[in-house]
Amino acid sequence: LSAEGDVLAPTSWARRRELGVELPFLALQRWGQLLERNRVAGPFTLAAATLLGGDLGLAATPIAPEGGWIAGLLKSLGIELSRHDRPTRVKICDFAPGDAPDAIADAMLAELAADRPEVEVALGGGRRRIVRIVDEPVEGLPRSELRRGAVWVVTGGARGITAEVSLALGRQYGLDLHLIGRSPTPRDDAPWRNVSDDDLKTIKRSIVRQAVAEGKSPEKQWDRVKHDIEIHDNLARMRRLGLRVAYHSCDVADWTALAKTLDAIRRSSGPIEGIIHGAGYARTSRFESQKREELIATIRAKVDGAVA
Repeated sequence: LSAEGDVLAPTSWARRRELGVELPFLALQRWGQLLERNRVAGPFTLAAATLLGGDLGLAATPIAPEGGWIAGLLKSLGIELSRHDRPTRVKICDFAPGDAPDAIADAMLAELAADRPEVEVALGGGRRRIVRIVDEPVEGLPRSELRRGAVWVVTGGARGITAEVSLALGRQYGLDLHLIGRSPTPRDDAPWRNVSDDDLKTIKRSIVRQAVAEGKSPEKQWDRVKHDIEIHDNLARMRRLGLRVAYHSCDVADWTALAKTLDAIRRSSGPIEGIIHGAGYARTSRFESQKREELIATIRAKVDGAVA
């Protein structure tokens, strides 16, 4: 992976994402499709060299953080293949910027030939190090208290488990919460607001019929209503409990829109002291049948949003 270009610059990040995230996925997906088509049973070995710093990114800021994606991708694929009777061995070898290409190749070949059980190995600077779990009493770990009344931003925070986390933290520390999501800001006069279950079923049938007539996805059209109801109800619940909370409609992967939203939050509430990035997108499918647009949507919400 190339470490060229500032990760936090929109133009260079777009290029790095294309080469370091999308391309490896598509290449491995094509390989998986060929395995399925030709009924190849394995066993297989998947190996990757990453540039997280020669220490698996644990000691300092990673040189090429895309390597974390490569590691997760190979490990996930190895699990999926093994579950479908295609035994797969995975090996992630992490190197440092100064390591020579010949030394990297020799170290990887030696690691594969040794048949050691570790999946992730740090081989930077000619040293071999591995990660292991160490038990420590929780009382001895570093702790820091959140400042009461601080301004926190929560992406994806008005729905699901992230909303519950926001509510709990807000109640405990009196936080000034700003929840960001792609859904439009709920309107109190929406036709499905405060209606009975029977009326809601009637509204759903109407939305589904209209979607079919217009050639749209009934599921997506109804999801918009479900999301609106959940966001409205969560915001109302938080306010009943005395929380200071505001909702902002914004795509966190849109750098310009997000910058404007964060600036507006700072102007209204002051410096942002905490961020919880809970925004996400997921559609379950087999690896070889994952659609590219679903991959991009997943990356945009979680990875592009984090970088932005």
